[in-house]
Amino acid sequence: MIDVKELRFGNIVELADNGNWVDEAVGNRYVVDFSVFQSIYYGSENYSPVKLTTDILEKCGFAWVQNMALDGCKVYSGKGMHLLYDNQYFYFRYKHIANPASDEIKNFKIAHLHALQNIYFALTNTELNIQL
Repeated sequence: MIDVKELRFGNIVELADNGNWVDEAVGNRYVVDFSVFQSIYYGSENYSPVKLTTDILEKCGFAWVQNMALDGCKVYSGKGMHLLYDNQYFYFRYKHIANPASDEIKNFKIAHLHALQNIYFALTNTELNIQL
């Protein structure tokens, strides 16, 4: 189940294939619009988050940077961002700017496509182009 507070219009979620209906344009994936948002808000369990995988990340324009690792993680680069991958989760690494004198580095775990879409939009004010 998805927390509706994590979603924006335009996010992509998975639609349960109950044999009755799926969106033909993107298979069992659905773009969040008002009706989807409302369904999730009122407790529909027909939608779930899309797990972020290397295949989906590549369809978002990211590529594995071969021969490069950071803290034992593979590095994926694209769209002006770098993501770390530990073979289970992706992480967006950033330096916390509340204390400029601090060298503290934070990792934000990204497990689902809608989270990547939201981070990208927050940083660029542009929608992430996804070639599903």
